[in-house]
Amino acid sequence: MAVLVDVEKVSAARPGRPLFTDLSLTVADGDRVGIVGINGTGKSTLLRLLAGVEHPESGSVRFGRGVRIGWLDQSPRLPDGTALAAVGTGWAAGEITVAEQYLATAVAGRLVSRLGALTRHPGRSRGTVVFGAPSGERHSLA
Repeated sequence: MAVLVDVEKVSAARPGRPLFTDLSLTVADGDRVGIVGINGTGKSTLLRLLAGVEHPESGSVRFGRGVRIGWLDQSPRLPDGTALAAVGTGWAAGEITVAEQYLATAVAGRLVSRLGALTRHPGRSRGTVVFGAPSGERHSLA
């Protein structure tokens, strides 16, 4: 199995307290890793090290050849405005087909629904459009 990430003797701390010291871990292709602990014990810090978002105070983090790590931050910094504005004007300008728009909208709606995001939000009434779809069909907040 190919090594994806190799962590050797890494240490991380926050002001006044260590999170972990001399931690070593190898993640290979096909491995499944669970990181469990109470708040403030360094779980997110370890994941940021594994993703290459942060660097350890000591030790090394090496990535396998051609390995690309995807990372979704706990508190992402999103631009102001709507999701449609962030994606761009291609939706409105006809740069994708109606079928592609419908498929993307359906997939996005299902993903958001599975994540539990289609719930009532303060300040938004029933029928608030979240994703647009062709032929007047709309996914909206429940």
